Amino acid sequence: MDFKIGDDIDENGAVEHHVLSNKTKIIIMVVFAIAAGISVFLITSLLFGGNKEEEKPVVTKSILTKEDEDVVFNYKMLTYGAKGIRDRKFISGIDIDSSSFSNAEKYYFALQFAVKGDFTLTDRKDDKGNVIFTLPESSMDIYMERFFGPDVKYVKEGEISNTFKFTVNEKDTGIVKFNSENDEFDISLSEIRQVSPKGDFEDDVYYYLDEATSYSDGRLVLKEKILYTKVAPLGDNNYEVELFSDYDKKNSIGTINNINNGSIVNSSNDSSDTKINADKYAHLPNYFDIDEYKDQCGTITYNLKLGERGYYFVNSKVSD
Repeated sequence: MDFKIGDDIDENGAVEHHVLSNKTKIIIMVVFAIAAGISVFLITSLLFGGNKEEEKPVVTKSILTKEDEDVVFNYKMLTYGAKGIRDRKFISGIDIDSSSFSNAEKYYFALQFAVKGDFTLTDRKDDKGNVIFTLPESSMDIYMERFFGPDVKYVKEGEISNTFKFTVNEKDTGIVKFNSENDEFDISLSEIRQVSPKGDFEDDVYYYLDEATSYSDGRLVLKEKILYTKVAPLGDNNYEVELFSDYDKKNSIGTINNINNGSIVNSSNDSSDTKINADKYAHLPNYFDIDEYKDQCGTITYNLKLGERGYYFVNSKVSD
């Protein structure tokens, strides 16, 4: 006797055959279909769910005036010591970021945030008899973060020569050196910065802030116009000034003759709301206004990002 699944055996050994009703078959099929659908959904989610792009928030921008508090502060931060390291770093370079700075340059830009109140007078003196002040390591960390952001790295070994924005005992220039025993910086000021007298009219670079834009994602973009000059004397305190849009002075954008020392002006720095007042420059013979060459000047674009301590420098790019 053959026995199949679905059959029952009665007490007398007889086999009873059960036939599933159509309704039962339908219910089973529906259950299997639902289970299969759920399985496909789960497998698809596991395989492709991680690749689903999240909706990006809409980034909005605002055009800021040159008098905006953030614009003024951060442009001064970037142009600190404009005729020194700042020129060699931002103007002569093309693409600059925090990795482009030497250790000494990092101290230079960071220490612009130092204030006299951060210094503590000690009873020690250096080998030249100059009084030694101390600066907490935490203060230096804050200065560095303020300019370069939270991921900045700098070396605390060696001596750094620096000129501060303030004077102590009529001195503003000296040595900054890390004292590993106390986890502090020793600072000894030995001299006052000497301002060189204005010399003859010579090659130079001129610049001014042109645009400022803030973004809702925490970015601040500043655009600075730059104009390079090459000066040739003509006699009787007159000069020929050739204008360039690039640091290497390959892209000439014009030549101005019979210019006197001090006759180059920039009306863009007068006000963002008014045009040049001719009477203001009437005493300058044959002056010319840098702003007239705005569309031909080179441009430095500075990108900054908002952090816990304010905006910090991310990168900059020079373009003709």
